[in-house]
Amino acid sequence: MTIHLGLIGCGWIAQTQHLPAIRAIDSIRVSACTDLDSARCAAFAAQHDIPSNAPSTQALLENPAINAVAILTPPSTHADLLVAALDAGKHVYVEKPLALTLEDCDRMIEAAQTNPHLKVMVGFNLRFHRFTELMRAAHEKFGSPHLIQSTFTNAAYTYDAGHWRAAQGQGGDIISDLAIHHFDLWNALTGRRITEVFAHQQGIDADSVSVTVSARLEDAAMATGTFSNHAIYHNAVTSFTSKGAVHADFYRFDGFNTTPAPNPVGGAGMLIARARDFVTHLPAARSIMCGGGDFAGAYRRAWAHFANCIEKDTTPISTLADGRAAALVAIAAHESLRAGMPIQTESTLVYGSKR
Repeated sequence: MTIHLGLIGCGWIAQTQHLPAIRAIDSIRVSACTDLDSARCAAFAAQHDIPSNAPSTQALLENPAINAVAILTPPSTHADLLVAALDAGKHVYVEKPLALTLEDCDRMIEAAQTNPHLKVMVGFNLRFHRFTELMRAAHEKFGSPHLIQSTFTNAAYTYDAGHWRAAQGQGGDIISDLAIHHFDLWNALTGRRITEVFAHQQGIDADSVSVTVSARLEDAAMATGTFSNHAIYHNAVTSFTSKGAVHADFYRFDGFNTTPAPNPVGGAGMLIARARDFVTHLPAARSIMCGGGDFAGAYRRAWAHFANCIEKDTTPISTLADGRAAALVAIAAHESLRAGMPIQTESTLVYGSKR
């Protein structure tokens, strides 16, 4: 079966991450693209030999040859586009965050329930990182984590005033764009519902913000995260159980390790073991880097999974319900920043939030 895919959105994420991954999947052919910027869309189609440069999203969705779409647009547009795509009979891959309000999340879920034969997957690429798979396997040995610590930071950067990430309420903020990856991991790695969120923010200037988020989960588990776009590039998560700790540093080829209890994380024995692991992983580093690095691999695995779900009629591991769960935490974190207090995720403050 050949999946004829239409790309909705031809920006940076489409060009640098998704298209190379899609092109590595034999069963997917990018057959059309569209973008609000018609000149950018035409250039994108010409550069990448895409047969159809659709003048509008409606025109792309009306193309009977297209049976799946990728929504790679600003988050504030996701709900309308996803509902329209499902109504047009297309399978959908939608970038994170799913949406900026629970109302939009629920509207998308309702549309998917009306079209149960169509597959919908949310693009949480960290779920497909090889270290996330290793963390899941380690939790089978160590047990479900009761504490998680996250860090996801970027080097300082700014966007032009006209860029959607610089616009208020478009989903380009540090919580909706960056932290939400780890909110999804907290849900995925623990299997527990997040019940309370408390966020603190430090504004360095108008464009550079650091945020810490603490969360309470069911069964007394807790998670904390530090997120910044005014630091260095760092992306890591550590989970703790009574039997040990599991650590993944997603930007290092040798970034996965475990520490069985009662060993201290920085103990001599563990440092020797990690030095040995470094040497063990070194031969694989070349092939990983030649393949574009671990994140290129994560995107390829995500798209291969999406294609497999369509071909074999199975459910994606990153569903609309998962997207809603992560969006719920992000919305609660925003509300916590406004209110200056912890927010219960089931509170009317969250459900009434109109960011």
